[in-house]
Amino acid sequence: MNQLHFSCNWNKKLSCKYFTSIRISPRLHSGDSVTVCLKCKPIKTVIVIEKKQFLLKDLDSFTAYLDTGYSLAVTTSILKKMYKNVDFSKVFLYLYLFETI
Repeated sequence: MNQLHFSCNWNKKLSCKYFTSIRISPRLHSGDSVTVCLKCKPIKTVIVIEKKQFLLKDLDSFTAYLDTGYSLAVTTSILKKMYKNVDFSKVFLYLYLFETI
C-alpha cells in the first residue's frame, strides 16, 4: 500500500474525515488507498478522491489556507523550503483530496 508522510499536521487536517495535501509527486490516483504517516508513524488509511494539477503561480489563497492554515505567501514559502532546487515555473504541483476510511 502507498504511504503518505507528513512531518506536521498542517491546519490539524489529519483529524478530519476529508482533507487535502499539496504534493510534487503525481504518483497517486483516484481510488488509491494510502496509509497516512505522521512523523513516520501510521495513523490512518485514506482513499484518494481527486487530484488536481497546477503550477505554483496558480495556487490561490483559498486553497493555501485550507491546506496549511497559512496565507498564500507563507504557504508558497513552505513549499519552496520543502522542495528545494525545483523550478516552480516548470514543475507541476498536485492537490490531492483524501477521504478517511
